[in-house]
Amino acid sequence: MNMLNEKLAERNAKLTKCSLFCKLDYQDQEDYKNIFKSNVEILSKSIECSLEKQNNSKNKILVKYNDLDNNAIIPQAYSKLTDGEYIGEVIINIGLLIHLYEMFFDLNYKTFVPDGKNIDNIKKMMFSTSVNIILCHEVAHIYYRHELLKRELLTKYGSDSIKYKLDIQTLEYDADAFAITKMYEFITKLQEHSTPAQSKLYYQIFIYSLHALIYLFRQTDDFDYVTEHPAFFIREKAMLKVVNNLFNNHESKAYIDFAEKEFNRQFEINEEILNSYFEKMESFTIQLTNIEKNYDSLKYDIKRFSRLPVEGIDYPDDRNLFSKHL
Repeated sequence: MNMLNEKLAERNAKLTKCSLFCKLDYQDQEDYKNIFKSNVEILSKSIECSLEKQNNSKNKILVKYNDLDNNAIIPQAYSKLTDGEYIGEVIINIGLLIHLYEMFFDLNYKTFVPDGKNIDNIKKMMFSTSVNIILCHEVAHIYYRHELLKRELLTKYGSDSIKYKLDIQTLEYDADAFAITKMYEFITKLQEHSTPAQSKLYYQIFIYSLHALIYLFRQTDDFDYVTEHPAFFIREKAMLKVVNNLFNNHESKAYIDFAEKEFNRQFEINEEILNSYFEKMESFTIQLTNIEKNYDSLKYDIKRFSRLPVEGIDYPDDRNLFSKHL
């Protein structure tokens, strides 16, 4: 893949014609698709158990696949107004699956795993971890019922309003914070029954997977317009600060720096383009400040729709992406 040196649409078109995933046989492709379904089922059941205070809760989220447009890469989540079996849907574009597989199975892992042991398993773990991060974000939209609030905001302000776009960006950060927190809970549980070496490996895999996931979405025109989704590198910057706070691990910056340099080397990123990208990113950091201030008022609207406790209202800001972690 030619990161940053070409636009996302151009990369999509190339991968859908020739990719490692497309070379897999049918059953292997289905197995990787099913990772999304099985992981979201585990996540939804876990949330339902905590809400209903019982251990036999059912999955409330349906996973669907968009096979029609391979160039589509961004996943989507929808909340349902009905009281049926499912409260929401997550739609996974096959283009996303193709990109994730290419990212994690085309990497050279020699520098990431110097001893060369269990590389195949580590590839699968990084792939699955990236899937979990994505699903946690989409599931947050459903359980916070962001989609319903979004409709209200759209009617109130209109899609071209600066206030509307700021509110929607704030909801994206809210979902990002939830995703990182759930991953922290998951890794902490794994580490409770792990050796020090295993515990370190789980943390490294999480950091590398998170960095790779956002790295995958970087593009040269990321800053050329204001959209409902903030620039991906700014989202990454905020999420990694949450990681540092939750894990309290001084090694995280070293892992991030290492992954950044290694990805740049393997994907042969043009240094001039890379420097320009970072310069633009720095000029957009005001977005973080604006979102931080906006969350303080928007959280009350989130509370009106949410099925989950809301940070800053129902409990202290121990998960606060905005005031505590920035």
